[in-house]
Amino acid sequence: MSDHDALRLREAAHVSCEMVTVFSSEAGDRASSLEDDAACYGVDECRSLVEHLDVVALKIIQQVDGLSIETLRQRAALAESPVTSAET
Repeated sequence: MSDHDALRLREAAHVSCEMVTVFSSEAGDRASSLEDDAACYGVDECRSLVEHLDVVALKIIQQVDGLSIETLRQRAALAESPVTSAET
């Protein structure tokens, strides 16, 4: 954002939108809004959206940090295991 290039910001938002939507619909919506706003209003008007998207992106990174296929398998197995009457 420091070079005030709205086209580059728009392109970066477009790429980000595709990536972050997989993890968060909120982040995808924000990135999509950023893409639209960069095209219509310019860089300065997008500053608050960029800051919010940064916060959401950091949350996503924290949530997936250390995530592995094995961890996902373990979570899936726990979710699929039947609940016994002693556990209820």
